[in-house]
Amino acid sequence: MTEQTLSPNVARNRVNRAVKTRMKILRTDSRPVGEIKGIDSQHVFAGRIVALLKQASGDNPGEWSEAYTEHVINRFADRYVELCRVAPIRERVAS
Repeated sequence: MTEQTLSPNVARNRVNRAVKTRMKILRTDSRPVGEIKGIDSQHVFAGRIVALLKQASGDNPGEWSEAYTEHVINRFADRYVELCRVAPIRERVAS
């Protein structure tokens, strides 16, 4: 069985929709992320986004240039930092 691939545009649209939905839920609910039903923690959400990007990367199996690879990594890092600013991970206090 082969892995399902997505076009980069479809993957981008799905990621944008998921981010918008998550941000709307976080904006309208004052509870911590762990207490909100139907919303993943940050690391699970990041994993879902990476899974979508992996599906899109199979669309073009050719070699990426070094510059483009750096661009993709930097964009992902920027988006992840942006997400962490909006919904920071709460520190657990050891009892």
